[in-house]
Amino acid sequence: MNKVINELHNSIKRYRNIYIFFIIITLIGVISGTIFGCILKQDDKLIISDYLNDYFNNINKVNYLYFLKNNILETIFLILIISILGISIIGIPIIILIYFINSFSLGLIIEGFIINFKAKGILYSILYLIIHIPFMIGLILISVYAISISLKLIKNIFKKHENNNRVVSIPYIKFILISFILNIFTNILESFIMPLIFKIITNL
Repeated sequence: MNKVINELHNSIKRYRNIYIFFIIITLIGVISGTIFGCILKQDDKLIISDYLNDYFNNINKVNYLYFLKNNILETIFLILIISILGISIIGIPIIILIYFINSFSLGLIIEGFIINFKAKGILYSILYLIIHIPFMIGLILISVYAISISLKLIKNIFKKHENNNRVVSIPYIKFILISFILNIFTNILESFIMPLIFKIITNL
């Protein structure tokens, strides 16, 4: 455990600028999502409203295991895509775009809660944000490391190094696993804990 913590600490020190960049992307994405939610046309707002109302109306009928399975499959796909992009020279802009879309979606959902449920929507938003913090941390970790690998590949190509295969290391695999764990933890919270707390807030 201490070894993992040390590797995370070293990663933050080594790639501090990339981490700062992703924190800025997070803020821009979330803020953009909330602003976009405010300026949507009424018809588009109704689509979001219908989706959220349908979720809450059927919250007692949700098949939690089915919901969890789908979330985990989406997580596996997302992490694998970012990991594969990290070992390509064209991966950097696509990784950034994927991360921005996830941050944007987070802001849009938060705004949807507030617009549709007013005061309770703020509580829903806070809960949703807290539950998705591990997901965003995991996404930042794998995105930063994937971009660092992609940058090494680009440098090796320009310097004509012959050891391109060595940029994919054990730490990279460890970061992939850490990201998986954080995201699956979020999936479990989202599938089982979040609906229960939502029901409590709804009945207030």
